[in-house]
Formats: sequence, structure tokens, C-alpha cells
Amino acid sequence: MHHTARPIDERRPVKTSWEYPANVELAFGIVLVVLGVASTVFVGWLFVWAAIKDGRDNDALQRRIIRRRFP
Repeated sequence: MHHTARPIDERRPVKTSWEYPANVELAFGIVLVVLGVASTVFVGWLFVWAAIKDGRDNDALQRRIIRRRFP
């Protein structure tokens, strides 16, 4: 059986080291979006938690002030 070389245009293109398959780029994009959304939600949750905590501290302070009798 005689094996002939493929014509140049039928060969696979040579990939350079900086090129990634499309599925790797898609997965990386999904990871970036998930991390971005997760960090945004976390920071928002921290703001809500801090506001609730500050409200509780303020309520406690107001109760202490109201109990005092000023002459």
C-alpha cells in the first residue's frame, strides 16, 4: 500500500502556544462571570448585614438614652 502525503491545504493548521480551544475560552468566561456575580452578591450581602447590625446597635443606644432621666 502506497501512502501519499496530504496536500498542504488539507493538513491541520498549526496552533501557536497562546491559542486555546473555544471550549476552554468559554469555560474561562463562565468562571469569570460566576466569580464576578458571586463577589457582587457577597459585597451586597455585607452591606445589608452591616445595615441591620447598625440598626440594632442604634436601637439599643436609643433605648439606653430614653431610659436616662435628664435633670
